[in-house]
Amino acid sequence: MRSPIRLKIRETEVVIDEGEKVDSSVDAIVFPTSDDLLSPLGVGKKILEMAGEEIKRECEILSEVEPGGAVMTAGGNLPVKSLIHIRGPEKGSEEGDKQLVSAVREALALSERNNFAVISFFLTKDDFSLPDYQAARILLTEIQRYIQGGTKLSKIIISLNRKEDFSLFVRELQRCFR
Repeated sequence: MRSPIRLKIRETEVVIDEGEKVDSSVDAIVFPTSDDLLSPLGVGKKILEMAGEEIKRECEILSEVEPGGAVMTAGGNLPVKSLIHIRGPEKGSEEGDKQLVSAVREALALSERNNFAVISFFLTKDDFSLPDYQAARILLTEIQRYIQGGTKLSKIIISLNRKEDFSLFVRELQRCFR
């Protein structure tokens, strides 16, 4: 496992990390979800399972989230205050990049409105129906733009499950922040 990459933008630390570490310093986990909130793939499925039945019931009540949207639930059995479920682009959508931009912005805004200091995006490069590099670039660019506009978030972590995801995000980070 590689060492995390750390970058300071204004007063916010951005960390790209390999692995799925959740600790009590994280206020919210942001992760990709499906339209009905209950059948995400990959890392989202794992997070829902770890969060427990209470969160599944909460997702049933919320019912759905539109592409480009984000909704928040409690943290359940996880050591975080909340889970932020983001819905990226639908497969084949011509608006895919705009939907991912919107979902990332929604997640950051929800974090701000709830006075969170530390959030962690849990992702794999396969979570969005966009080319790998494009999804990574959009996420990094929108995080940078949000921070530049002023935020109370002290740390944003991008937790990547696989080595190839970590390498992709580091490569895109170098392109985005030249």
